[in-house]
Amino acid sequence: MSRGKKSDQREEPDDGVAVPGADQGATAGQPGDRIDQLKEMMKSFMRYQKQEECCLRNMEEQVFMIKEERRLRRQDGRLAEELDRINVWYGDQTQRERKVMQRIKEYRMELQEQDRQKQQKEEAERIMERQLLEGQRQRQANLTAQKARKEEETFKREELVKILEENNRQLKSELERAANKKLEKVNSSLQRRLQRRLQSRM
Repeated sequence: MSRGKKSDQREEPDDGVAVPGADQGATAGQPGDRIDQLKEMMKSFMRYQKQEECCLRNMEEQVFMIKEERRLRRQDGRLAEELDRINVWYGDQTQRERKVMQRIKEYRMELQEQDRQKQQKEEAERIMERQLLEGQRQRQANLTAQKARKEEETFKREELVKILEENNRQLKSELERAANKKLEKVNSSLQRRLQRRLQSRM
């Protein structure tokens, strides 16, 4: 209120209204003029109060804006710090994800290498089995061929023995017939000699 009174005293020359007691030497006017002066003073005071209120509101708004700006700046600072932390976390997370992906890639490559080695081993085992089976079949075929050759040789030997036995039998038979014929000739010759001797004695 003291600021309002001082403002009234400063603005009195603008309104052209004398403040009571300001001019002690002035002559008192009529009561109607006095009322008009009071009304003008009240109007001036109201206008000044409104201006002060506007100024206060403007100042409060400015203060609020400054505080809000500072708050926003602090918030921006916190957001920037949070963003930095997020960027750092994201960078660390990205680095961890890269390491994890690299490990997954290496693990997959290791599994692929193990699968390839397993396939090679299985293929080698299949080749060895085929070779063993082929060797067994070859040996079986060789054994079968040897057995067949042995059987054939045995059959040939048996046939040869039979042929030799037949030849021997035929030869023996021929020899026996020849011996019998010779023996008959010898006997007949002896008989003729005996007959001739007997005849000669008689």
